[in-house]
Amino acid sequence: MGALPLNFEIPAATLREALDQFPAEAQKALEETARELQEMRREQASSIVVPEAGMGGLGAGGRPGGGRIQLR
Repeated sequence: MGALPLNFEIPAATLREALDQFPAEAQKALEETARELQEMRREQASSIVVPEAGMGGLGAGGRPGGGRIQLR
């Protein structure tokens, strides 16, 4: 995995204030991005549908499933 670009605003009136707040604001942006990535992973994992065993090769509606993984 390569570099992860972060985009965030620093509420400051001066450059000095912005520099002082940068580490904390960057950490917050990193944590929020990590939460968003984890949520996206969960959503992708939950969208995979695996055919049930013992169905005799028939998927929903009586059609042959063919053993393929289906995405919703």
